[in-house]
Amino acid sequence: MSMDKVKRTRLRQLIIGHLLETRSSIALAALCLLGALLMELLAPWPLKLIFDHVLMGKPLAPSWSYLGGLFQWGPLPAVAILSASVFLMVLVGGACSYAQVYLVTRSSYQLAAKLKVRLFSHLQRLSLAFHTHVPSGELVVKMASDTTAIRDLFTDWGVRALYQSSVIGGMLVVMIVVNWRLALVVLGSIPVLFIALARLNQKLRASISRQRKQEGRIASRMNEVLGAIAMVQAFGRREFEQDRFELEAARNLAEGITSARTTAAVTRVIE
Repeated sequence: MSMDKVKRTRLRQLIIGHLLETRSSIALAALCLLGALLMELLAPWPLKLIFDHVLMGKPLAPSWSYLGGLFQWGPLPAVAILSASVFLMVLVGGACSYAQVYLVTRSSYQLAAKLKVRLFSHLQRLSLAFHTHVPSGELVVKMASDTTAIRDLFTDWGVRALYQSSVIGGMLVVMIVVNWRLALVVLGSIPVLFIALARLNQKLRASISRQRKQEGRIASRMNEVLGAIAMVQAFGRREFEQDRFELEAARNLAEGITSARTTAAVTRVIE
């Protein structure tokens, strides 16, 4: 087996192990994703009832016959109850979306923190010949950028893309059921929707970039140790430096989780 395959296998094992450790949070995030999607799909139906059966006075279809008692109370109570149901759906969907974004982002920060600690421990065990030929700055940049890319794989490219595509597909199905002509109009506006989603992702990336600046302290600590790796190994300070780095990583993890809460809240406000 080649060295590249060994590295990929180790990384895969680390990611799978982390997902297994956080499987309860991942499962809860998946349920929140389904809940937010369900609320998004149910929200148009109360509005349809208001427009069709209250404002336009159309009779209820046989499939809606169980709601006959609601409209017997009069138009005003029916509108009030249906409007309250829409408001409730928005609240529940927002709470589910917030929880989903927070749980997934927290898990990704935890994975990035584990990767940093594992990589730092591995770099300290490498020979002096390796550190002589490889610039420490390059190692710092690679460590920071690679772990950040893996973190963003879960928060930006994976779950968020799945949610947005599911919402678009589900809403199109609902629109086709309600009014296929209106669905054709919506299909024509999809390019504009994708542009709006791209701008939303840019705003979220700006929020994430603020967290990346805080990770500069991790890079500074690593550069300090690697710059004096000969002294660290000569005086047997590897375990001491390892403990110091783990402390910095733990602090960075706490700041990352705080940033995850902010990101989840900003996502709901922007939407």
